[in-house]
Amino acid sequence: MNFTLRDARFGDSYRLTPAGVFQGSSTLLLGAAGGDGVSDVGLRITVPTGDVIVLLAGTGHSSVESTDDYRYIGVYPEGCLRWRNEFGKTRINSTAFKDGIASVRFPEKDPVMEEPGH
Repeated sequence: MNFTLRDARFGDSYRLTPAGVFQGSSTLLLGAAGGDGVSDVGLRITVPTGDVIVLLAGTGHSSVESTDDYRYIGVYPEGCLRWRNEFGKTRINSTAFKDGIASVRFPEKDPVMEEPGH
């Protein structure tokens, strides 16, 4: 399975293969952004080479530990807001933040399997 993300309306042309998304492995913290690895909130999952993770817009996430060779490719739906890092160090306008999340459209095609989206 090879296809370009442009075909799935995911912006600039990248190529995906079943085993080409991750190199190495990492433990991800989902539902929180405790990049220091101390948080007891959220869900921890291990992602090895070849895994594909699809997150909903606005999902807090961070890599809390990884192998030295860990690499990943992050892609975002065409036309979506630029991703932003929020570390919880400053107060944000939650209404504007939620409105931004709500404005991200679902892709027309599944970004992994190229099936119709939604």
